[in-house]
Amino acid sequence: MAGDDDPLIPLVNARIMHRLIPQSELHIYHGGHLELGADAARMAPIVEAFLTAGNGTGAADGEPYRLGRWTGAALGGFRGPGGSDDDAGY
Repeated sequence: MAGDDDPLIPLVNARIMHRLIPQSELHIYHGGHLELGADAARMAPIVEAFLTAGNGTGAADGEPYRLGRWTGAALGGFRGPGGSDDDAGY
């Protein structure tokens, strides 16, 4: 998720990450850096849909994502707590 009017983290950063992370999805919303908190009613369904989607990364449909499951594979070097490759603790 990235805002089209974010003065802190430019939209180009999100576009770069989206291109570098295989099978990623990028949702661009109208707003700025604090939109998630400022307009939670509009943003929450987008976050919820992502967290409950099953897209072949190990999460079953309806099962929430666990951070280490997708970042480890996509970024090729995620280390969980204590330096492990697993997602223990997430």
